[in-house]
Amino acid sequence: MTQMAADPQPVIGYCVNADFSPSNAQILAAIIEKLHRHLPDAIWPMPTKTLHITLFDWVAPLVDYGRNKDELFQQLRAEYTAAFKNILAGRQPIALHFNEIKITPGAVIAVATDDGSFTDIRHQFTSSIKLTEGTKPPPQFIHSSLCRYMSQVDTYQVRDTLGGESISFDQIVTGFKLTKELLAPMQKFEVLETFELS
Repeated sequence: MTQMAADPQPVIGYCVNADFSPSNAQILAAIIEKLHRHLPDAIWPMPTKTLHITLFDWVAPLVDYGRNKDELFQQLRAEYTAAFKNILAGRQPIALHFNEIKITPGAVIAVATDDGSFTDIRHQFTSSIKLTEGTKPPPQFIHSSLCRYMSQVDTYQVRDTLGGESISFDQIVTGFKLTKELLAPMQKFEVLETFELS
């Protein structure tokens, strides 16, 4: 059985992500729609316009730091931004290949591979700055969440619904965006800054 995820909820978080092209977002939207159509009471679908590729959190939306998150972000912003821009300087657009749909205990995700760029950026960032205590480290893989679970659902039921559905498409990441998340998971957010790749 899968774990049950919380309903979409108001949060404050500052996260760095990348976008999908409209055509690739539609590929994923078709899979999301299929899952939601067959499991409407169990699946909470990510709207197409909010699909994104996670890089890392600067101030995690679901962590209680015991202080005002907006104030914390303002204290970190200059250092984090300078470090991130330095890491991206001269870096070429990154080619991702999405080739797997993975069922995890909390979500269905699309997984991609690259030439090691995402791992390198994450490693350089966490080596150059100190993450605030409680902030989760960057993920170990490249992914995009497609849907979360609103009730208990058997993993095999999700797998059967997918029916061997697979993906294979390329996504070129030409930059990243710093977002302020207001409703999790990424249902309402503001783009604060963009970081373009050369």
